[in-house]
Amino acid sequence: MSCSTYLKTIFDTYSPGIVTATLLYYPVSLVMGYHAVKAGLVTRGWLVAIVAIGGLGMAFTIWSGLYHFGPVPEIWLPAFLRG
Repeated sequence: MSCSTYLKTIFDTYSPGIVTATLLYYPVSLVMGYHAVKAGLVTRGWLVAIVAIGGLGMAFTIWSGLYHFGPVPEIWLPAFLRG
C-alpha cells in the first residue's frame, strides 16, 4: 500500500507535504539538533523543550487541518484524560 493510499484511507485526505516532512524535515531536524548539542549551542534539556514545543505546534497544525478545529480525537489524548 502506498503512502497516499494509506493516508487517503485513514484520514480521507492526502497532502504531499506529509511525505516531504517525513522524509526530509524530520531527519534534518534530528541532525541539526544533534550538532547543536555537540557544539554546545543548546543543552539537552533545552533541545527536549524545543522539540516538545515544536511537536505541540505540529499537532495543532495537523488537528486544525484534518479536523477543522473540531473535537480532538480520543486517540490523541493521554490515557488518564480519555473518557
